[in-house]
Amino acid sequence: MKTVPQFVSDYFEGDLSGTDQINLRQWLFEKAQHVESFVAYSYIHSQLMDWIGPEPTRVSEILAAEALAAPAAANAHARTVTKTRPMTGRVLALAIVFMGVLAGGYMFFDRIETVASVSGTRNVHWVKNSVARKVGSLLSTGDEVAIEDGVLHIVFAHGGQVAVQGPARFRIESDKAGRLLTGRLCAFTPEHAVGFTIHSARLAAVDLGTEFYLEHQPDDFCLLEVFDGLVEVQLDGRSGKVSSDEKLQIPEGRAIRYDSGTGKFTSIEYDKTKRLPESTWAQ
Repeated sequence: MKTVPQFVSDYFEGDLSGTDQINLRQWLFEKAQHVESFVAYSYIHSQLMDWIGPEPTRVSEILAAEALAAPAAANAHARTVTKTRPMTGRVLALAIVFMGVLAGGYMFFDRIETVASVSGTRNVHWVKNSVARKVGSLLSTGDEVAIEDGVLHIVFAHGGQVAVQGPARFRIESDKAGRLLTGRLCAFTPEHAVGFTIHSARLAAVDLGTEFYLEHQPDDFCLLEVFDGLVEVQLDGRSGKVSSDEKLQIPEGRAIRYDSGTGKFTSIEYDKTKRLPESTWAQ
């Protein structure tokens, strides 16, 4: 069987054969440490790609050489990434994809239904008869979460993150979008995940690399507060699609109220106390 570095390189280069896919799945199933190792090597792979550019052969050779020269160092790196400090947003996103491999056996991203994962909970009480999700639970397009109170943290494969604050209902739309059905949330988007979008009450908040608060009130009013960066607000048309010619950019330190009944925006007082601690987010 191929080494882990070879699997990582072939995975990102799209060169895994049917036999490779089966072997990789079996290997990942054997031990949780195998998943950690695979994610760690993937992290190294992404850093090398940033460093030397998209040259697959060189990346594969460097990874292979590192595995032969210092396998213990690679294992230590895996422990460092997963235990001594929080995973970065990119590594969390990679973990979602590879856990999707375990769940469904699909080896290519465009075929994987898993697009997000529960990354944390704090004093969460679930709505009666709703599905209770544990930390690490995988979420697919169309999945909904409903909480009475507490805070539920979700990280998307694209890199965006949300902290849903109960009582609230939230639905997964894609690997880079979600819909706040009721309640409130805070969202964070690292630089590599610009474009992460939260829909609510005929309004779409497109995160341009920032942090914001969104609240969907029962009377179809929406409150939006931008803590950092810039958010582009787009209006959802009757068909549910975003109208490209109706956009409004809200800078940090500003807050607005949107009435979906009249379609009017109103400036409101900015409340920085709604912002969550920086430690909330996986950097």
